[in-house]
Amino acid sequence: RGTLREMQRMHAFEMLVAVSNAIPPDQHARRQQVVSQIASAAVSTWSSPHVTALVASPQALLSNCLGLDAAPTSAGADQATVAAIHAAVSTISNTLNTLQSISRRIESPSLPMAA
Repeated sequence: RGTLREMQRMHAFEMLVAVSNAIPPDQHARRQQVVSQIASAAVSTWSSPHVTALVASPQALLSNCLGLDAAPTSAGADQATVAAIHAAVSTISNTLNTLQSISRRIESPSLPMAA
């Protein structure tokens, strides 16, 4: 397809953060800028009004990500509802997984990561 899949993208972010760990401590501002650029899309997505509304409360989470407020139909679930639920779950999951991938590899200059 010519694009990275979500897992490949997360692994690429992990690799970039791991490489950024090699930036010398005296260039902390440069390293901070690199990591900020890597994380900016995920942070923007997480703090967007759309995602905030999806996770604003336990009820919103259950409704938006599990469809518990959707009435069952005789023909099965409405395809638009199913697609919206899958999109919501995918957005939340991919954003959190990306942030976790970044945080898993980042090292503090004073506290090196254990192998």
